[in-house]
Amino acid sequence: MEVMIICEATPNPHAMRFVTNLEVNQNEGVTFISSNKEIELINELFKTDHVKEVYLFDNFITITKLHDISWDDLAPKIKESINSALPFHNPDINVPKKPKKVFEGQKGEAVAKIEEILNKKVRDFLRSDGGDLEIVDFEDNLLTIAYQGACGSCPSATAGTLSGIEGILQNEYDEKIKVKADMDQKPNDGIEYF
Repeated sequence: MEVMIICEATPNPHAMRFVTNLEVNQNEGVTFISSNKEIELINELFKTDHVKEVYLFDNFITITKLHDISWDDLAPKIKESINSALPFHNPDINVPKKPKKVFEGQKGEAVAKIEEILNKKVRDFLRSDGGDLEIVDFEDNLLTIAYQGACGSCPSATAGTLSGIEGILQNEYDEKIKVKADMDQKPNDGIEYF
């Protein structure tokens, strides 16, 4: 099967989105920071020097690179890895996940409303840039999120995007809500971070 790949820049200068004509992940987005013996596509991508992180969702792969190489030099190597492994790739990725934090009672109802707003107004935008977010905590009208994919190390995610999310939630949910990104918190994707 022929693989078609479109390379798209993201707001993060160290992340690029590789959109394919084949599905890469039919489950929730997942981030890898090293090879995975069960997923050959991930192994192939990490064989490429300078790959720091791989995020798989739907029909795209977001690669975050180390700072010491240009995309002009790295992107062709990534495309070659994708071309060799993707035709044989199973998109039903089931990696072990930490249990998601469960919010109960009024807090659970509030988080459910916030999730609904994020799903309608924010997530498609983040995904189009090669990333996503996860709610880590909600306490005293302070929402803590963890970015995924290209958003995780993006300079604009900690400023512009964060304030945009806060503005949307202030308009759609509660004018007093504040949003912060926990840049040390990794998303709930079951991958070990070092």
